[in-house]
Amino acid sequence: DEVFWRKDGTQFPVEYTSTPVYKNGQLIGAVAIFRDVSKQHETEQALRDALKQVSALSEQLKDENTYLTAQLNEDWQDSGLVGKSHVFQAMLEQIKLVSPTDSTVLILGENGTGKELVARNLHRLSNRSKQSFIKVNCAAFTPSLLESELFGHEKGAFTGANERRKGRFELADNGTLFLDEIAELPLESQSKLLRVLQEREFERVGGSTTLTVDIRIIAATNRDLWQMVEQGRFRIDLYYRLNVFPIRVPALKERKEDIPLLSVNLVQQRNKRLGKQLKGLSNKAINQLQAYDWPGNIRELQNVLEREAILSKHAVINLTQPL
Repeated sequence: DEVFWRKDGTQFPVEYTSTPVYKNGQLIGAVAIFRDVSKQHETEQALRDALKQVSALSEQLKDENTYLTAQLNEDWQDSGLVGKSHVFQAMLEQIKLVSPTDSTVLILGENGTGKELVARNLHRLSNRSKQSFIKVNCAAFTPSLLESELFGHEKGAFTGANERRKGRFELADNGTLFLDEIAELPLESQSKLLRVLQEREFERVGGSTTLTVDIRIIAATNRDLWQMVEQGRFRIDLYYRLNVFPIRVPALKERKEDIPLLSVNLVQQRNKRLGKQLKGLSNKAINQLQAYDWPGNIRELQNVLEREAILSKHAVINLTQPL
């Protein structure tokens, strides 16, 4: 703590050693050697500042990267089906059990839970994985167009049918046909679909030739089909034909512990889409996501993370808008 003062009033730290001088056993003086230690003090202060910064960064990384090192379920890493909650793992076990069979599967769950993803993975794990996976959105067509989409049509079968066209059943031969939003089928179409499911035979619209197909049926809905049966809006025989092996996809609010893993997976997807190098979310952001009930399920989570990925100026995402 010793300093020397200059004539201009400034000071600088010094370090000294003192050696006593004796004569005839009596202390008569001392020799003191002083050394300027300004550079040493500057180096020590810089080191203390650096250590403080490293400590602060270490705490920050520990806080923000807790969930970045989480390992995704190895068996499903490339499938998009991510989660380690009990209810989600139970669903994955059902998928593993039924995938190798040709049994009809009915996927149940709220909008945005990933029913199509489940259907695609049922196909991916099946013996038909090298064949076509054909999707039909039953809510996207009028009854007349739906028949044409499902069964195909002959040239001249109706106005605008300028050439023969194969239907989705024909395209899915030896593969998998995914009937999304099956509850939206009108009753007339339900009866025709039932016949095909039973016989695996159909005719194109406007045609008379019977075609035979070998397909695996997967259907999905967010509606209560049994309630629709009781109300007379869904055929009971078609219900039993589809409900061979039901799989329920849990809502996101039922598996909030999966949100950290899901978020990492979704951020990686957003990186590819947006050309960014985001590493993940902060603990604070994860806690905010887990405190929300997600009525739009994973689809809503995807939208939130894409918005935040676009807005984020840092590698670790913090939510900029309340949920």
